[in-house]
Amino acid sequence: MQIRLASVMVENQEKALRFYTVTLGFVKNKDIPMGQFRWLTVPSREGAEGVELVLESMSFFRIDVTHCLR
Repeated sequence: MQIRLASVMVENQEKALRFYTVTLGFVKNKDIPMGQFRWLTVPSREGAEGVELVLESMSFFRIDVTHCLR
């Protein structure tokens, strides 16, 4: 078994993309719009054998609980 994808939760996908590509040397692979979010992946420059990181917006997983407080 080989792990192909690993999620990294990020506050800002654009800033995270810049950090992982410019600072750490990853490359952008997939950048697919999904409404107000994106499916954004960055594999290592060393090739497809490694894990590809999915830069997931934390906002996608936030739950609005204000309606529960009423």
